[in-house]
Amino acid sequence: MKRKVVRTELEPAEYARFAKLARKKGLTIKEALREAALRWSREESGINPKDPIFHVKARVGVKVPRTLLRKLTRHCTDKNDNHPHGTLS
Repeated sequence: MKRKVVRTELEPAEYARFAKLARKKGLTIKEALREAALRWSREESGINPKDPIFHVKARVGVKVPRTLLRKLTRHCTDKNDNHPHGTLS
């Protein structure tokens, strides 16, 4: 996807403060503005990255009885062999 160009205006003192901080962090003005815009949009979105939902660990090694696996495999194969989209009916 093509990136969009965004422009803004700052007062001279705001620009000087921003440019000084960007240099201190080893960033160009462009990099610092992009980082600031992304950080602001994340904060304002209302999504909390510390929410436990983002830190759920997947369970590995869930045991499924072979009879159930065979039944599911057979059902999926029989129902979808001739279906144009391969969805279950």
